[in-house]
Amino acid sequence: VADGGKSSKAMYGHLLPAVLRLSVDGEAVTHNLFEPLLTQLITWFTDPGNVSQGGAEPMLDAVADALCDPSNSPLRDAAAQKLAAFLKWAIKQHSARSKDGATKLHVNSLFGRLFHLAVHPDPYKIIGASLALKQIKQEILGSPNLCEKYLFQFMQHFLTSLKLSDKDDEALEAAAMAKMSIKYLTRIFKHNQRADLDWEAHPTSGLRACVQRTFEGTAASERAYRDACTELFVLLATFVDSRSGGGR
Repeated sequence: VADGGKSSKAMYGHLLPAVLRLSVDGEAVTHNLFEPLLTQLITWFTDPGNVSQGGAEPMLDAVADALCDPSNSPLRDAAAQKLAAFLKWAIKQHSARSKDGATKLHVNSLFGRLFHLAVHPDPYKIIGASLALKQIKQEILGSPNLCEKYLFQFMQHFLTSLKLSDKDDEALEAAAMAKMSIKYLTRIFKHNQRADLDWEAHPTSGLRACVQRTFEGTAASERAYRDACTELFVLLATFVDSRSGGGR
């Protein structure tokens, strides 16, 4: 696309949702054609040299929408996998080309969409965010930079998910998936708690902010949310004391 601007984004906005759906089509020929194409497009759009093509944002929009589809479970699962591929390639190509501007933009856009889904009252959006976290948790686990900047943001957003899903139909499993997401994040924290990471690099969304949030949640009326906050508060507050003597 010549201008690489609004016209290309509009075109991708129409095409990519269709490509994503065709990639999970029940017909083997259709699936085998569009699933590799989708992967190739993700690789292309996450390349720092292709930012001007304008495809990364429409791709993330298409994947985020598909994550929340209330009637197509294979599409939700595929969207979570493709989102993980997007994150993986964004990080990989950043490492290979030593450029971080585009990668930060991609990661911020991706995680921002997940945070939005996690705090939405629609249970299918919470389910979508949880499916995505399940797929990307290894990338977060293996990246100190992602842990420092985003781990406690994820924790706070999924605590909100759990609170919002308190009265949802249990058959939807939104609350159960939010609980599992918090368990994933807790494991990531425990795995990295002895590493030389600056958990207060982002004070408004760092360790102390999360400790304050969980402390306040220990008095909440929603039982599952209250229990999760209590468990996290005990873990995180103890870590603050042992890490900084309460004065960091």
